[in-house]
Amino acid sequence: MKRTALPILSLSLALVWLAGILLGGCAPASPAPRPTVGTLPTSTPMLAQALTLPAAAPSESPFPKNTPPPSPTNPHTATPSSATATPTHPPTPTSAPSPSPAPGALVAGSQSKPVPAKAVLSLSRGEYVTGSANPNEAEIAWMSRFRIVHAGGLLDPLPTDVIARLRQAGVQILLVYDWLPATYHYTDGESDDPLTQWLYDNRDWATLNPNGPFPHCTEEGYDWCEDYYFDLGDANVRQARVDYLVQTVHDLGYDGVFFDWSNSQFLDEDTFATIRETYETRHPDLPYAEAIALFYQALRDAGLIVQSNQGFRDAQAILPQVDYDMTESYGTTDETFGKRL
Repeated sequence: MKRTALPILSLSLALVWLAGILLGGCAPASPAPRPTVGTLPTSTPMLAQALTLPAAAPSESPFPKNTPPPSPTNPHTATPSSATATPTHPPTPTSAPSPSPAPGALVAGSQSKPVPAKAVLSLSRGEYVTGSANPNEAEIAWMSRFRIVHAGGLLDPLPTDVIARLRQAGVQILLVYDWLPATYHYTDGESDDPLTQWLYDNRDWATLNPNGPFPHCTEEGYDWCEDYYFDLGDANVRQARVDYLVQTVHDLGYDGVFFDWSNSQFLDEDTFATIRETYETRHPDLPYAEAIALFYQALRDAGLIVQSNQGFRDAQAILPQVDYDMTESYGTTDETFGKRL
C-alpha cells in the first residue's frame, strides 16, 4: 500500500468528552490506533465552531474516476428547497398529562431518586466525529451515529462500500484529510499523485523551498520523501490545487476537506525560517494567513466544505472562510505527554 504518512498533531481524549455530551455518555467501542508510516494518522478533534449547512445529497458511490463530476450545489450560496427555520426559543408545550415516572426516576422536588440509564441515552444524532481510513464494524456503527464524519485521506480514503453505508445511515457530510502547507514528493521510486508531480515539475516558482530544506521529512527521519511547500501566495498555484481537490474529493465520494496545519503559525518556528523568508520576499503585501484565506474561499466557492485545524489562531483571516474549525490535543494523559491539564 502506498505510504500515506501525513503530519498531524497528537491524538487527544477530547473526542471522548465531546461524544459523551453529544450522545448522552456513550463512548466509542475502541480508541483509534496510533498512526504509523503506511497508515493515515487519525485526528481526534473537538469541534470548536459549527455552522448550519444544507444537508449534502446522499450518494451510493463516488463519481467515476477521471471524469468531471456534475456541477455540485454550492452549500454556501444555495437556498435549500425545503428549508425550515430553527426556533430561537422552544415552543410552549401543549397541556398533556405527565407520564408516571419509572421506578427510581428523578422527578421535580425529589432529592434521592437517580435518573435511570434509559433516560440518559438518546437516539439523537451526534454532530461530529473522526474515524480511521479502514474502520471495522464497530467503528462504522459508531461513525454512523453522527452528522459529520472526518475519516480517511486523499491517498487513503474510506472504501466506497463504507461511504455508501455511512450515507445510508444518515451521515450528511464526509470530510477527507489533507495537509495544508505542503505535500510529499517520493524519492524512493514510488509515483507521486498528479498534483504533487505538477508541483515538483514546477517547484522553482510553485514551491517555497525548491532546493530545500525539507524540514518535516528531516525532522521525522523519513528517508523516502521531500516535503515541498505550496506557494499559496501565487494565484496559479492556488487555482491548480483547487481544481485538483474539487475533482478528487468528488471522485472519492466526499463533500469537503479537513486541513491539518491550517493556519500560519508553523512559519514562526525556526525550522521553517527559510520557507518564511522566501514567502515574504515574494509576497511582501500578502500575509500568509490571507493567502490561506483566499485558498479556502476558492474551495468553498467551488462547492466544497472546508474544515480547519485551529484556524482561530488566525481568526480574522481564516474563520470567515471556513465552515468548521476544530481544536485537538488539549486532553492528554500522563503516559503520552507527561503532564496534566
